[in-house]
Amino acid sequence: MRAKKRQEAATIRTISANTGKEQPLFEVDEKWEETEKAERKQAKKAMRKKEKLRKGTISRKSFVDREYDPKKAKEESFEEKVEKAVEKAGVHAEEQRKKEIEIDPSKFLELNTNDLTQVSADFVEKMDQFDEEAAQVINEAFKDDDVIGDFEEMKEGVKQKEKVKDIDLNLAGWGAWIGPGTTEKKRRRNFVVKAKEKKRRDGERNGLVITESLTAKDGIGKMQPRSLPFPYSRVQDYEAVLKQPLGLEWNMEKMRDELCKPAVVVEPRHQ
Repeated sequence: MRAKKRQEAATIRTISANTGKEQPLFEVDEKWEETEKAERKQAKKAMRKKEKLRKGTISRKSFVDREYDPKKAKEESFEEKVEKAVEKAGVHAEEQRKKEIEIDPSKFLELNTNDLTQVSADFVEKMDQFDEEAAQVINEAFKDDDVIGDFEEMKEGVKQKEKVKDIDLNLAGWGAWIGPGTTEKKRRRNFVVKAKEKKRRDGERNGLVITESLTAKDGIGKMQPRSLPFPYSRVQDYEAVLKQPLGLEWNMEKMRDELCKPAVVVEPRHQ
């Protein structure tokens, strides 16, 4: 191919030298890009086909029936298709019919049902009465076991007790006239200072009551000393003694007995 192209180029040069006009060495195809793309696509398709044939995804013979006509397939009924499939499988129609289960409508299973015994109305009333008596006995037995109800009542009582009450600034007896033909005037609202509702910490918690009226003095404040006991003169010394452990893990047995010795010892009397 290269030698042939060289010969063609040499002849074109000689012709151009004789005529004096420059001629192109090769004929240029204007649509060379499109042709190159088409050749590449064909090459890719061929490579894919070879790869599929190598893997075995496409069989050598086409499994599509060449005699298949879509118009005839639409016209064929379902029964005809079944018959054709049976013929291709090698099963005769008579053998297929023998294999089918024949249902005889005259043969059926008879069930023997027993008549229900009639229950008298008095018996039903007695059963209802017995159920009511049993429920009443259960209610009486567990009458005092309404723990949840009692707890809710107790919680509501604590809420009402700790609720901040309104302040009434009306003077006792002021404007309250007594006598025949007099009517009691309503108290003015301007003289009543409404208390702000305080949100409780146990408001949205069921099964819990938090007493908010207690202060530190009512709680642990009762157990705390107001002044230093004898013989301590400093708070640090008293706190250090209280923090000292009393167990056998930190003290000797004799020292533990002295630390735990009661202030007053009463000896038993002999009779």
